Amino acid sequence: MTEIITDPFRQKLLLIAVGIAVFMDALDGSVVNIALPVIAEEFGTDAGTISWVSVAYLVTVAGLILIFGRFADRGYVKIFFIIGFVLFTAGSVACGISADLTLLIIARVLQGAGAALIAAG
Repeated sequence: MTEIITDPFRQKLLLIAVGIAVFMDALDGSVVNIALPVIAEEFGTDAGTISWVSVAYLVTVAGLILIFGRFADRGYVKIFFIIGFVLFTAGSVACGISADLTLLIIARVLQGAGAALIAAG
């Protein structure tokens, strides 16, 4: 299940990959709050509605991290990290191309699921 990496070069690559993923996870949870007024103006909505962009991400992470953490403890760390990285990246791309507020919120939920997988792994 869990492979031990002994090659120093691969250890450094792993550390860099995990560091970047965790940094992006933490950054994404808070940096969107700064852009919310601009996003609200772009989509022509009010502050109460646009707050779902942040809330969707945070609720998804909070709701899934314990569940994913339980499975990660059983030895699925590598696969959870890879799936989380892919989901987070797909969610980020979907956020970038969202032309509708509903699609943006759905993309943030996808990002949140990926972030929970990364953090649990």
